[in-house]
Amino acid sequence: MPELFLELFSEEIPARMQARAAEDLARLFVEALASLSPRDVRTFHGPRRVALTAMVASEVEANRTTERAQLFTSDCPTLGHSKCILYLC
Repeated sequence: MPELFLELFSEEIPARMQARAAEDLARLFVEALASLSPRDVRTFHGPRRVALTAMVASEVEANRTTERAQLFTSDCPTLGHSKCILYLC
């Protein structure tokens, strides 16, 4: 099982907020990435960072797919440009 490491840097985090920020990060991480089946989530915190490590599933089936828009260029004399970029979805 692969290990995932996430570290967030920020401005100074007050000492009284560091532990809660780490707990919230772990909770939100587990909720958002439930499809990766995170296990053994450990958090770390300091004055300028909050981090976590977790074991995640090595293979996950896609539950949705996203197609990217195609990009075309063509002449657009009506807009006064020599080239226009068109996105077709």
